[in-house]
Amino acid sequence: MLGCQISLSDVHRFYERLAVRRLMTNMELSENPEFMQHYMAALFLPHTDMSLFPTVQEKLKEIS
Repeated sequence: MLGCQISLSDVHRFYERLAVRRLMTNMELSENPEFMQHYMAALFLPHTDMSLFPTVQEKLKEIS
């Protein structure tokens, strides 16, 4: 709330906020095949790529 009040009451901060707004862009992650591959793999429990979790692999070896 305080940041919003400062941004709206300080002219310098107001114009700074406008400049930052122009620099922002939208990235559609669903159009990126690599992202979607990682995202879909992360939805499953256990994760589909166990090599990403070496400590879990060690624990599983200890159990079995």
